[in-house]
Amino acid sequence: MRRKNRIRTEPFTDLLFNTLLGFTFLFFITVLFINPISKIGNVNMKAEYIVTVDWKDSLPDDVDIWVQDPNGETVSYLKKDAGWLHLDRDDQGIINDVVTIDGEDIIYPINREVVTLRGIIPGEYILNLYLYENKSNHPIDVKVIIEKVNPTLKLVYANNIRLEKKDTELIKLISDKFYETREERIKLLGIDQAKQIEKRIFLQSIDINWKSHIQYLEQLRQVIGLRSYGQRDPLIEYKKEAFALFEDLLKKLKQDYIVVLMNLKFVETSSGKSDEKTNEEKSINQINKKVKRNEPCPCGSGKKYKKCCGKL
Repeated sequence: MRRKNRIRTEPFTDLLFNTLLGFTFLFFITVLFINPISKIGNVNMKAEYIVTVDWKDSLPDDVDIWVQDPNGETVSYLKKDAGWLHLDRDDQGIINDVVTIDGEDIIYPINREVVTLRGIIPGEYILNLYLYENKSNHPIDVKVIIEKVNPTLKLVYANNIRLEKKDTELIKLISDKFYETREERIKLLGIDQAKQIEKRIFLQSIDINWKSHIQYLEQLRQVIGLRSYGQRDPLIEYKKEAFALFEDLLKKLKQDYIVVLMNLKFVETSSGKSDEKTNEEKSINQINKKVKRNEPCPCGSGKKYKKCCGKL
């Protein structure tokens, strides 16, 4: 009789095999829970409506969209959030269309502005288009699309509009609004205090934006050497990029200064006694006087002037 050879396995090998099998099973179960199977159905969008404005790609022209809701809240490049309105994309023509990734310039030529409505207020909405910059000196064909996205996508409005020339009405509107709010400040605070506030806001805007500008230049200096792999002179490329950043800085300074002053509001307070000065009047008189560096700051913070408003 032949004796069959039996394969003998050790208990430890069986235990190890069963343990690995269990870990494999648990791994697949975990993957299923982390990446569940997609279900077909409606997607709960955060926006109700999307307004899209497109014009020909690669054009240097800048078209701006202004949308006003029934409550008078207006969204634009000056104020990107107003009520339920939000400006998602502010396109400036060819500015910032080139992005450098790993030393390679990638061009994103699409000219588009997008406004989303996160909620609906009953009433009339007003949409205006303004040709802010017409560098091509030609009429611009603009396509306006309004879509309802919640709960399902639905086209509400689509039309092509031709903008003939640079719109001076917008510039006049902003200018009139700026000087109107300035006159109100002067009547409330006086010419000296109003100028002092404007000066401080402008200096603060310069300080904040200049710090950001220095950081951008430092980041540019660290990566500009990669342009040499594309047979480009890093020094010339650095000068071009730095000049473009400086132009953006000047534009940002003007924009921030106008936006802050146009949205600056003051509340006039009255005192029960006519012969007593209010805290506001006292602070005005203190600001008009020349404050020494070691004296208390007139803003009322309790710090010395050199460590507060007079900080270099």
